[in-house]
Amino acid sequence: MAAVASNMTWGVRPQMFSLLFASLYLYILEGADPGSSRRVWLLPPLTLLWANLHSSFVAGLVIIAVLALGQQAEWLARRTSAGPFLAPSTRRLALVALGSLVCSLITPNGIQAAMFPFGTLSNHLIQANIEEWFSPDFHKPLAWPLAVYWLALLAVMAVSRRRVSVTQLILLVGTAAASLYSMRHVPFFSLVGAPILARQTEGLRSEPSAARRARPWPPVLRAVLAGSLAALVIAV
Repeated sequence: MAAVASNMTWGVRPQMFSLLFASLYLYILEGADPGSSRRVWLLPPLTLLWANLHSSFVAGLVIIAVLALGQQAEWLARRTSAGPFLAPSTRRLALVALGSLVCSLITPNGIQAAMFPFGTLSNHLIQANIEEWFSPDFHKPLAWPLAVYWLALLAVMAVSRRRVSVTQLILLVGTAAASLYSMRHVPFFSLVGAPILARQTEGLRSEPSAARRARPWPPVLRAVLAGSLAALVIAV
C-alpha cells in the first residue's frame, strides 16, 4: 500500500536514492537503541554517500533531529528531579547529527551542495511550474492510493491498542503535512507510515472488538486525527 501510494514520484532518476537512504536511516534508528547501539554511527558515512548522490540528504538529517527530539521528550516525561536533563540517547544522536552534517559537506561543491535543497524549496519558479512540487490532486486517480493510505493509517491508529511513540507521531505528522504540500515528499510519508501501519494493524488483530469499541481515544491522538482529517478534506 505504501509503495502504491508513493508511485506518483517514481522514475529512473537520482532522486530514487532518497528512498533507499531514507529507508536505511529509519531501519537503523528504529531498530536500535540510540543510547547504546553502535549502529547509529553508520549514519555519518551513509550521509557522505547520500550527499554525493542526491540533494535530498537533508531529509536524513531531519530524521536524526526528529528522533533526538522525540527521545528527549520521552525522557523528560519519565525523568525524576534527580535525573540529568539530557537523555543519553539525545547526546549520542546530537553527536551523530553533527558527524552527519560534517560528512554532508564532503562533496565536490561543498557548502553550495548543502544549501542547494533550501534554494530549491524557496525558488518560486520551481515550486510554481514543476508538477512534482505541486500538492497532490485527489481529483485525479493517480492520487487516490495516497488518500486510501491516509485513511487506512488514521482508521487503524484510532482503534489499535498499540501505542504510537512521540518520535513516530512527530515523524508521521511532519511527513504527512509535507506530502500534502508537495508530491515530491509523498515517498517519505509512505516510508514513515508503513511500519506504523503494520504495527498498529498487528495490535488490532490481538485486541477483542468489544474492547476496541469501549476504549476511548487519547486526547492527543484525537487532536492529531481531527487535524489530519481536516487537512485531507481541505486538500481534496
